[in-house]
Amino acid sequence: MTDLFGGAISADIPSSFVDASDFRPIPSHQEVYVSKNCNDSIIIEIVEMQPVPIESMAQYHLKEVCESLTSVVVEHDIPNQIGAVGSLGCGNLANQRIHMIVLRLEAYSTDLLISWNSSADCCARILCLASTLIVHDTSLFG
Repeated sequence: MTDLFGGAISADIPSSFVDASDFRPIPSHQEVYVSKNCNDSIIIEIVEMQPVPIESMAQYHLKEVCESLTSVVVEHDIPNQIGAVGSLGCGNLANQRIHMIVLRLEAYSTDLLISWNSSADCCARILCLASTLIVHDTSLFG
């Protein structure tokens, strides 16, 4: 398990990924990991909960990530969690897919975004990653 946000959250980040903050600045509301082997990256981000229905969360946040949106497809609902997985091809990164899970933490007015950017289909991998996420310290959310 990898400690995130100073240990307030943990998740099972694959060992083939390295912490991007070791070599570039990362905003304090994000954790970014990049693959040693390919162009994949994982971003875990804490954002203010947006006033959109649960079934539209992934599409809303995907559009925020990529304004030159070509398509958004919600591919899966997440069993036993509030969220969805979506992917898109965008702008000059049309071969790159962004798979996103949005976990709504209503009690803390927070949306927790988990993105896996890849040129391959990584739905199974992001679902597995999300299933390992544990919040240890809710004071992180304000």
